[in-house]
Amino acid sequence: MRLAAASGEPVYVTQAGRTTAVLVSRLSYERLRRDLEILSRVIVGDLDVSLREGLALGEILARGEWALAEERSHAAEERAAAERRLAAEERAAMRPARMPTREEFLVSEGFDHLVLGPASGAGSATGGDAVCDAPSVWYSGAGGE
Repeated sequence: MRLAAASGEPVYVTQAGRTTAVLVSRLSYERLRRDLEILSRVIVGDLDVSLREGLALGEILARGEWALAEERSHAAEERAAAERRLAAEERAAMRPARMPTREEFLVSEGFDHLVLGPASGAGSATGGDAVCDAPSVWYSGAGGE
């Protein structure tokens, strides 16, 4: 294992004089898997790498690695945008509903014939000059009484 890790070269394991396994470093294994993924996707046409005659394998892999990095970067941007949209939707769903105005409440409850007005004025029970912070309610068709 030390030899494979230090040299980066494969170490062939034999049993009874026959090769039964190959030991490679983790870094070499990951590089092989990445190269295989790139080549497989280039062949299938799933990775945007233009192949032309005389292009060396190293150049194909380099272009494929660049295209793969671009693809992953774009996918990460899309995931981040989707997560931001979802977070905004969750915040909006957790926001309390807007409280209806008095008029909206009365209409929604079927009391649209009631009108809200100030407590002071000619129809006030305390006289024309009285001021009250709370609104008074009267029937709109009753002439303000």
